[in-house]
Amino acid sequence: MIDFKRTLRIATVGACLFGANACNKNDQAAAEKAQQDAEQKARDAQQEANEKIADAKQDAQKAAGEAATARADVQASVKKDVDAVDRKISYLKERAATAKGTAQKNVAAAQGEVETRRSAVQADIGKLESETGSAWESAKASFDRNLTALKAAVDSFETTVTNKPAK
Repeated sequence: MIDFKRTLRIATVGACLFGANACNKNDQAAAEKAQQDAEQKARDAQQEANEKIADAKQDAQKAAGEAATARADVQASVKKDVDAVDRKISYLKERAATAKGTAQKNVAAAQGEVETRRSAVQADIGKLESETGSAWESAKASFDRNLTALKAAVDSFETTVTNKPAK
């Protein structure tokens, strides 16, 4: 004879096992879907990061190019200004060679000041060629100050040599 209670228990256990197996499959599918979603988000985030890095590199290259162009323009301007001052110094040295007596002492003092200022400008030119970034900006400011001082010293030298105010 069939034991109805026992059969019912076996059927219930079987149904539970089948149901649990179905639940495990649903849980496993959900976990796999979540894993795939997480991996896709990670790939998307990495791609976005790579694009931002590429954009930043491009911006940095553009800025470096613009800075190099600006530096080249400044260096050309510096060369032009210094060459003009050097021509005037050479002219004044030729005129100073004819000075006599007490005028010679004044000319020598003015010429010494010009040479001192010219050395400072030359040192700044060396810094402009070698420095970068904020150090270059600082060197440019120093150059501008020393060039202004050199021009004033040259004007004083001219006044001393010619006995007339500088032009």
